[in-house]
Amino acid sequence: MLLCDAVGFPGRVFARVEFGAPGVHWPALSFARHSALQDWLLRFHPQRDIVILVGADDPRHVRPCEDRGRLLSAIQIDHPLVTPTRDLVSPQELARERSLHGERRDLSLPLARAWRFVDRPLARDAYPDMVQRFVAPHRRGAMIEVAASEAARLMREAVASDFARRPDIAARTDELLRCEPERDREFARAIRRIEGHVRKSGRLLSFRAGLRSMPNSAERLLKALRHRFVAQRGRCALCDRPIPSEPANPILQLSVDRIDNRNDAYSEDNIQITHLGCNRGRNNASLAHWSEYVALMRDRA
Repeated sequence: MLLCDAVGFPGRVFARVEFGAPGVHWPALSFARHSALQDWLLRFHPQRDIVILVGADDPRHVRPCEDRGRLLSAIQIDHPLVTPTRDLVSPQELARERSLHGERRDLSLPLARAWRFVDRPLARDAYPDMVQRFVAPHRRGAMIEVAASEAARLMREAVASDFARRPDIAARTDELLRCEPERDREFARAIRRIEGHVRKSGRLLSFRAGLRSMPNSAERLLKALRHRFVAQRGRCALCDRPIPSEPANPILQLSVDRIDNRNDAYSEDNIQITHLGCNRGRNNASLAHWSEYVALMRDRA
């Protein structure tokens, strides 16, 4: 079958150089840097966009050699569920990957479906513009978008179904992504609180308000909060306990915490979701000090 028959009418087509094709032992698209993952998720539309995986050309990293520089797989991701790679890949496979490539890719997105390319053409011959974008210095290692003309030709490539997502991963993903309207209300309340902090930023009240900033779009921040809540599996980033939905106890309310308090920005890479009480409790402490405190409380319990 052709890729266009497999995926239907896609959105955008992205591409990335990979060490090898995904499979049942590595059913994920993995990233070494959190910032690179978050930057791409802001452009990516799950269930609609697809990703083309191209074998790296470096003989030190790609085995078998017949994968080098060739089209390997096309993949789809149904949900932007940022997941620790160790939850998707066995310890043995992780150790093997690190010994071969010397790289820790600790964050992943679970794959929904994958197709292997039947003819596996050399990318530099068949899709030179795509390869040129890979080798541009500012694009090295990045997820690039394929130009429309080459994306249309990619959709005419012959593919064979490789695998569907594992049932255990599917069940966990579906459970985490059940949308709760009240949860979005809590996110909206948290965003209004952040907007208030930003408006008062630097003003002299009875004390000088701390400097604060946020993305220029509340919708963008809401999207980041949804991603973060799913990545944290609905648990507080500070105490690792569930965050209840609209609790009667106010200190158990959802709150947005800046990971690095020295950074005044509520940016996508500097936010985590906590209980309101946990957030207030660690306002004047480092994460290390807070972790020490939580460990002590658990010992006493």
